Amino acid sequence: MSAQLVKELRERSGAGMMDCKRALDESKGNMEAAIDWLRNKGLSQAAKKSGRVAAEGLIAVAGNGTSAAVIELNSETDFVARNDQFQALAHEIANEALSSGTDIEALKAQKMGATNKTVAESITDAVATIGENMNLRRVATLNVANGVVSTYIHGAVKPGMGKIGVLVALESTGDAAKLEMLGKQLAMHIAASNPSYIELSNIPADAKAREQDVSKNKAEKLFAEFCAFESAMAKHKDKFVKEQNFSEKQFEPKLKELVQRAVNVDALLDDVVRQSASEDRKDKQDAEKTQKLLNVFFAETAFLLKKMRSYGDESAIKAKLADLYYNETLRESVLFEQVFVIDGKSKVSEVLSNASTDVGAPVALKAFTRFALGEGIEKAADDFAAEVAKVSGVA
Repeated sequence: MSAQLVKELRERSGAGMMDCKRALDESKGNMEAAIDWLRNKGLSQAAKKSGRVAAEGLIAVAGNGTSAAVIELNSETDFVARNDQFQALAHEIANEALSSGTDIEALKAQKMGATNKTVAESITDAVATIGENMNLRRVATLNVANGVVSTYIHGAVKPGMGKIGVLVALESTGDAAKLEMLGKQLAMHIAASNPSYIELSNIPADAKAREQDVSKNKAEKLFAEFCAFESAMAKHKDKFVKEQNFSEKQFEPKLKELVQRAVNVDALLDDVVRQSASEDRKDKQDAEKTQKLLNVFFAETAFLLKKMRSYGDESAIKAKLADLYYNETLRESVLFEQVFVIDGKSKVSEVLSNASTDVGAPVALKAFTRFALGEGIEKAADDFAAEVAKVSGVA
């Protein structure tokens, strides 16, 4: 049977290549008879489902010590992701990916298991059997000559598959068991913190330029909010007798908090005067509590206003705020600059440095990969009312 005829049947039916070949063999090359054969076998339904958005599914990982792979196999619903056949398929594809590398088309064309079918054909068969669109969306692999590639699944529904998958490649000639434990902890950290780069020097120039523009815009907005708050607080300057320090990183959230609390300041000041003059003991106690809250508010406000103005004129303040935004955002995206979630105090770079002593040899983090299920997939929003109107002929 010609390859062109098989290709045409695949395009028309959505069935797998081997199924199309068998259908044409059974029908002696008659296209329409071959389509009927596929329909009778339930294998032509995949095409009808191929337009549906598949944003659920599973992330699956597989590893053999020095190599590991992670794949994302999507389905339309989480219900199917809990199907045993779908889970078995994800597991098998992840294991096949260990030898296919990062080329997803090569992985789709790879023969799988004892069926002699390709990965793509196996997915098409599963679509026909289970009744939902599926898509092998992406694959990544990591390997090291010496060391380990650790894997971690967050939100696991079964061993090796879940909602978030992470690979961490550690190069070292040290103790493999200790390396594996370190790799697992780093993978857990990466799953939680979602860094984009290993170290600051890895950030591309265009990414830095984009972040500088964003930081400038944020600084403009924050400065405008600060000026409005400063103006509103001018009448309370006589109450700024103390300052309560906080980190520059907290400028934006602290300003938002103070702005919200400022709405009630006048009323609270009136309450203090009224309750303090009362003969009732509870009123006096309430006045003391309210005054303490106001003291904290004015102390934090005094610090924010003074600190911000200490940077200079308007342009200097905006430049400082932009730098704060820029540096903080970049550090949050860099693995080595993040605080290790396991101990809550050390930088990840320090954890790697200290690990060398524990494993008995230098440790280098060669690479990491993090897949989160459905990230970047735009789900269609169903407009039920519009659909009803269309069917009824109103629209």
